[in-house]
Amino acid sequence: MNGLELIRAANPHLKPLGDYINLAEWGEKLLNDPLAGVDRRGISERERKLLLKQSRTRFEPTQGSIAIVSSIQDMLWGRVTFGNPLLPANRFRTVQALAQRGKSLVDAPWLPDFADALMVMGCTAVGKSTAIKRYVIQIDQFYVHPRCEEAEWTRQIQVTYLIVPMPVHRGGLLYAILAALDSTIGTTFRSQYADHRRWPIEKLAIEVGIILVQHAVGVLIIEEIQARNFSMAPNREEMLLFILRVLNFGVPVVLVGNPLGFVGLDEFSQDINRLTENEPIHLMPADIADKEWTEGLGPGMWSHNVMPRHTRWSAAIGSELHACSAGFPGYVRKATDGAQLIAMGEDAQAVDLSHLKRYREKSRTFTMNRGLIEGFAEKDPLKLMKYLDVPWEQYGQDWGKLSLADIAEASRDATETTDPSIDEEGKAALRSVHQRIRAAAAAQATRTANKSVRRAGVRPAGDAAGAVTKGALAAGLDALRRGLAAKEPKETQGQDEA
Repeated sequence: MNGLELIRAANPHLKPLGDYINLAEWGEKLLNDPLAGVDRRGISERERKLLLKQSRTRFEPTQGSIAIVSSIQDMLWGRVTFGNPLLPANRFRTVQALAQRGKSLVDAPWLPDFADALMVMGCTAVGKSTAIKRYVIQIDQFYVHPRCEEAEWTRQIQVTYLIVPMPVHRGGLLYAILAALDSTIGTTFRSQYADHRRWPIEKLAIEVGIILVQHAVGVLIIEEIQARNFSMAPNREEMLLFILRVLNFGVPVVLVGNPLGFVGLDEFSQDINRLTENEPIHLMPADIADKEWTEGLGPGMWSHNVMPRHTRWSAAIGSELHACSAGFPGYVRKATDGAQLIAMGEDAQAVDLSHLKRYREKSRTFTMNRGLIEGFAEKDPLKLMKYLDVPWEQYGQDWGKLSLADIAEASRDATETTDPSIDEEGKAALRSVHQRIRAAAAAQATRTANKSVRRAGVRPAGDAAGAVTKGALAAGLDALRRGLAAKEPKETQGQDEA
């Protein structure tokens, strides 16, 4: 059987997946417009306000969201196609997995192949989980197969996907998977494996993997990856080992979370090799100059307009709406809704630019998130530095605003988070991540300085990193701001004098 014959072969596990969605079709498939076909004229105030609340269910596809869902679809279809239960080789692989029952996570032998993994990262409110949910609601989560002689089963309950949160402890992840299976197919795995003496974590990890194989789980999606529960977790190595075991059992894994939750994974070369089988996706808010904003997210969300008279999208509205939201889908929605509520309060027939401006001036929601929104809208890492859960160091370098020395000497006084659910332990973990980033920046600055000195044929005097940082910005936010503001004028003045 060649590759194409394998793809086209009869396969009962394809039944719950529906039709394959081609790349050009994703925009239409993902779009959700609750106002489609609604006549806004002549509706009551109650109906208008309830229609406005439905903006929360509106989804405007972006290149980033399409990249996420198309990658997950390919992982799912690959898992189902290459794991075709009608093929003897795949049934033998299932037997190999079942033979590991009772073994521990460390001692169980490894199978020859691994499934694909995908890392999806982005800050709060950028739309990571929403995009995934827009895809999975379009397929059946489980399918009950009747007797199939060719597959050698009398009955099988196939699970196409599972979505679970990443807890702080590895045991919590195992129980979250079992609980997700229980809620999906009506099993009682969570209580069945509750006895810690009979099922210690090392043994339960293998058992959970076997259960995933038995139910032909198509893809395991683990959300809420954070510094506390992953990058700085004390049992990070054990977490990674379990994820690798799931991949080795043939089940694809998608890891979704904050970028700072993935810091340090490059220290584990074999693990990162498996986890980057698919190109990692880092979602960012829409840039004001990009078509993603001017022709996609911006006018799409603005069109959720419940006022009697429609207000057309314009460059001025686009500029003000971006200033209110920085292109974060969640903040775009809040600004659009807020402006319309102001217009309704004035008994206006339409929402216009003045209502958007007043939203930005008076909204408590905007005021409370001003630093985050303005930091991204203006690409200013200095305004993002106060947020522990934002990787401002990476963004500052990507935007050409920060050097390694700037990062090494930056302020360490951040206390806020964009996610209010992060507790003190979570904040402590995030501080540790930033400390690691600063240390790595200082070390890289030292190596760069030493190379420059060696190329110049001069022996380094003392710590090169110290020489670099002394000549750069002084520690602390105020000093860093003054240094960046004064940098370009000083260079210009020097050129004029020359």
